[in-house]
Amino acid sequence: MILVFFMSLIKTELKRQGIHLLVGLLLLAFILFSSVLISAIVFSFLLIFGIVLSGFISNKKQRKKIKLLDLVLSSVERKNEVALPGYGVIVFFIGALIALFLFQEKLIVLGALTVLVFGDSVSTLIGTQLGKTKIKTKNY
Repeated sequence: MILVFFMSLIKTELKRQGIHLLVGLLLLAFILFSSVLISAIVFSFLLIFGIVLSGFISNKKQRKKIKLLDLVLSSVERKNEVALPGYGVIVFFIGALIALFLFQEKLIVLGALTVLVFGDSVSTLIGTQLGKTKIKTKNY
């Protein structure tokens, strides 16, 4: 109940980027404390699971069955991303897998993904709050 109250107080984009940052930090920690091979295997399974889950929850009736997931998604999803929920996470996992397969050196992968995690969240937050040029195709 407290989580619902606090989530309703914060703007949608701030919540989205907070979730992106939290998930990104958890994935960075996972890579740090495991091997590149284990990370690639786990990320591959998570990517497949995410794609299947995204297809399942794109149907609003199915999504209502998982109340916590519906609550979180309805409070953070953008209007133009309703057709494919979790698009950002799916693309992040694809990028992480590409980095893991291309570089296979843990420090390089961690550096690349750290820039992605912090750059995506911070640039969006700063741009939406302080930016003077509005992007007409975005709904935030």
